[in-house]
Amino acid sequence: MSRFNIPFTKGEDGTNEPVTQFVTPLDITTDPMTYTMPVRIILPTPDTFKTVNAFNIGSTALWTPAAGKRFRVMGYTFTLPSTATSAAGTTITLVDGATPFISLINMGTTTGALAASVSITGNGYLSTTVNNVLNINCSATLTAGAIVVSVWGTEE
Repeated sequence: MSRFNIPFTKGEDGTNEPVTQFVTPLDITTDPMTYTMPVRIILPTPDTFKTVNAFNIGSTALWTPAAGKRFRVMGYTFTLPSTATSAAGTTITLVDGATPFISLINMGTTTGALAASVSITGNGYLSTTVNNVLNINCSATLTAGAIVVSVWGTEE
């Protein structure tokens, strides 16, 4: 029986013999705009997790992908202890190679304890270039304490 045959359990003549009714398959060549195909979206699953403490001015490597690959950041957390101090206006960012793409925090001279966890929607952030390193950048040295940053994602 083809997939377009529909068996019934009771015959039209009252017997229990199945009756087969034929259904014409949908012809999408005549009007393809009226047929909607089901779409299956497969999102990547994080399989790489990286953590680093940063406190010096400049970039600190957070994720160095394998040769010939690039990172896809799907989420991150950061924690700043209440003891952390720095120059006013210190900015801490995630950097793709040399290009900042997420600003984590803009600190005052002191700050209370601070923590955040963020999932990047959809497919996350894919590095612009193969072999780029994901860095965390501090615009000034923290004079006390350190920021702890964790990221998760995939390499592709």
